[in-house]
Amino acid sequence: PTGIEFAAELRDFVEEDGPKYYPKLLQYVRIKVIEASPMVLAPFDKELQQEAIAQLKRPTMISDPKVAKLLPPNFQMTELLLEASVKEVKEDRILLNNGQEIPYGIAVWAAGNGPIPL
Repeated sequence: PTGIEFAAELRDFVEEDGPKYYPKLLQYVRIKVIEASPMVLAPFDKELQQEAIAQLKRPTMISDPKVAKLLPPNFQMTELLLEASVKEVKEDRILLNNGQEIPYGIAVWAAGNGPIPL
């Protein structure tokens, strides 16, 4: 759940505070969640999983019309890549097992987090 929670919080920050502090940089922001399984939030019920997916896929909402005009048409800040796994992380791009390459400026890795069995 850590990666989904972080992506959602980051998106909220960018949508709410980005226009105030970084209006000209927003067009370059992309949040991509790479998930090896066919679902997110596996320990939770289906309704919560579906809501998390819907929230990540919802249109980007920038309330300041001046800043919104700076964004490209059909701007989509977040992308959810299901059934995709990371093969290699290079200095400026991430290589997926399906051959796709994702260029990046900052990457946050939240894989392998989980509870310790008692």
